[in-house]
Amino acid sequence: MKANTKSSITLPAEELRLVKSLKARLRLKSNVEVVRQGLFLLQQTTECAALKEAYRKASLAAHGHVGGGRCPRSPGRRGVRLSTPVTHGGLYVADLNPRRGTEPGKTRPVLVIQTDLLNAVGHPSTVVLPCASRLTGESLLSVFLPKGMAGNASDCEIMIDQARAIDNRRLKRRLGHLPSGPARQGEEEAAAALRPVTVAQSRRRVSILPAAGAHPRPRAGATGRG
Repeated sequence: MKANTKSSITLPAEELRLVKSLKARLRLKSNVEVVRQGLFLLQQTTECAALKEAYRKASLAAHGHVGGGRCPRSPGRRGVRLSTPVTHGGLYVADLNPRRGTEPGKTRPVLVIQTDLLNAVGHPSTVVLPCASRLTGESLLSVFLPKGMAGNASDCEIMIDQARAIDNRRLKRRLGHLPSGPARQGEEEAAAALRPVTVAQSRRRVSILPAAGAHPRPRAGATGRG
């Protein structure tokens, strides 16, 4: 079939009723628009399924199960896995002990920034950004998260410079889901912290941040993170 060539498709009465129903519900101009959107959705679904399968195979290969099967449990102390799947943008309570050096330890909220294409295939680890309840008021390496925004019990800061992959057994329970704005900001800030930038780019980035004394967050009396 050539592009822009008129063609006709004969549908059974039941399927034609479905097309007309979707046309009305979606407020489309013609039955053809319904078919076009259906084809586009089918393409997206097929590509997403193929990508998800690719992530599944990569996850298995990375953990020594090239031939298929479930990913093995990592060695060490056993832990209880979450009953629900980990989701991108979710805020979870995680046990980050033991800590080393400047790593955040203790049991604290973490923001999941790993893609759901990898979360959905049972990957045994998850990339997260830990949160700190001790507020620094610093805006270049943190994103402020007000109390209750995603089930968090108090104001906290997402620590942009502490992105890490943790074993899923460290995740204890789900608190909630971050709105798209703060979640996207956290991911963009973390990505920016990993990219090499020029001095001009760094100055431009700092110039758009709130000036000293104008920061809207409460500032802790003590320094450091907790």
